[in-house]
Amino acid sequence: MKKLFYTTALCLLTSAFTFAQTNLVTNPSFETVTDGVPDDWTLEDPSNGAGTVTFESATSPVYEGSKSLKITCTDYLDVPVYQYISVTPGTTYNMSIWYNIESYEEDYGAYANFGYQFTDADGNNVGTANVDYINEDRTKNTWREFTRTNVTAPTGAIYMKVLFTTQYHIVAYFDSVSVTVASSAGISEETTTSASTELSVRTESGDLVVTTEAGNTIEVYSVVGAKIQSKVAEDGETVISGLPKGQVLIVRSGNAAAKVVL
Repeated sequence: MKKLFYTTALCLLTSAFTFAQTNLVTNPSFETVTDGVPDDWTLEDPSNGAGTVTFESATSPVYEGSKSLKITCTDYLDVPVYQYISVTPGTTYNMSIWYNIESYEEDYGAYANFGYQFTDADGNNVGTANVDYINEDRTKNTWREFTRTNVTAPTGAIYMKVLFTTQYHIVAYFDSVSVTVASSAGISEETTTSASTELSVRTESGDLVVTTEAGNTIEVYSVVGAKIQSKVAEDGETVISGLPKGQVLIVRSGNAAAKVVL
């Protein structure tokens, strides 16, 4: 095991890092609801199978705020929940969603998806739609984040349709949907004496092991400012897996930070 802080050579703690990340999603945590539908979101009617899908404004479990969106699916039904967001052609975006799978039937799997489709002003598709399966390891009853970074709006794109879906006998909660502009300059450094402190981070078997207070959010960024992964800290040490190797990574939790290389 090797402790890698690089704080002196890379001058991490001589300045405060800031990230320009304005969320473009309206009502991202489903806090406001009218007639059972989250404001500014569209719930598509199920039409491609038997069974039912119900949407509820849930107060537990919740990732942030006071509500989440609960979806219960009783059959093979692909039912998107979506919102159109104004975009600029040539601009690059980062996206994320928090999800919590409560239950699913073993014979069907824990199908949940997150994706996007760019459109023109008339709603015609521009480019290819992309939808990712976001719960491949079938984890249940834990808040997790799925991210997709560096998505560039193609020529002719006016809107991004950001969407998530469920399928196959599942009960799932969604919260804190985010679409942000990826900073072209990445991380900016303020020449300030702000009290950034050193975050305790070490590597083990290709993973990061972070020590911080339980409940804190740990965020991992590339050196160009793209968020790669985030995780809520557990008791004691928190292991973060699936990170790129051979790159400088910035790890943050609150006002503490460190630079490491896996």
